[in-house]
Amino acid sequence: MKDRDRLSRLVERVRQRTFSGFPLEVSRDGTVTGSFMKMRLASRFADHGEAGGLAFAACRDAAGEPFGEVALYRLAATQGNRAALDRFLRTLHLLNHVALGEPWERLGLPVSEALLAEVEDHHGRAFRSILDDLGLPPDRYVIVLPDSLAGDAGRLQFVRRNYLSHGFTTRLASAYSAPCAATCAR
Repeated sequence: MKDRDRLSRLVERVRQRTFSGFPLEVSRDGTVTGSFMKMRLASRFADHGEAGGLAFAACRDAAGEPFGEVALYRLAATQGNRAALDRFLRTLHLLNHVALGEPWERLGLPVSEALLAEVEDHHGRAFRSILDDLGLPPDRYVIVLPDSLAGDAGRLQFVRRNYLSHGFTTRLASAYSAPCAATCAR
């Protein structure tokens, strides 16, 4: 962690202003983990060269066993907070990107189908307010959309326009390993 004080300030701001119901913890190694319904959430990253990094969630249940992301969203649906979980995971990834010293100029942050199903309009507005609150620039983050949107060109364009209006570029998940210039929607 290049700037532990900065990370601590960001984590505290998230706790107080954005996700007071989702516990966050800075571990000894300087990474940030979160809790959701007795599940332990962490960030993992894959390097995609010039396209930057791609974040994804790692989840373990109370016994320490791996718990899949699909099952996690199914569990969140029982509580009616799939959209909040989605935003929390992306925020957790932001914090861990900072914890790592922001090694990628651009970081891909996946959006779940659950979020797109629950949020009909203004995609990106809530997440942009989180970035603004944390003082992080939106142009460093690429919203990675589910490939299921590719089958509905109208919906895909609508969602992309929504995110663009809040300063984000988007990519479909399947295009993420392709060079950014060829697949980013600006």
